[in-house]
Amino acid sequence: MARVVEALRGAAVRAGGHAVVLTAPAGVRERLDMWGPVAGLELMRRVKEQFDPDGRFAPGRFVGGI
Repeated sequence: MARVVEALRGAAVRAGGHAVVLTAPAGVRERLDMWGPVAGLELMRRVKEQFDPDGRFAPGRFVGGI
């Protein structure tokens, strides 16, 4: 599954876009990066820390495990 997703993401990037996996069984979600590479991830982490310092809101559900 990961190879298929990576191939699709590569095609999307070449076309000027990106691809994310919207839904998958739990076993797949655990082994697959649902979001793929994301620019600005460190900035997003800092914003999350600023507004949710205790990590209570949707922990681990967003890109990069934020």
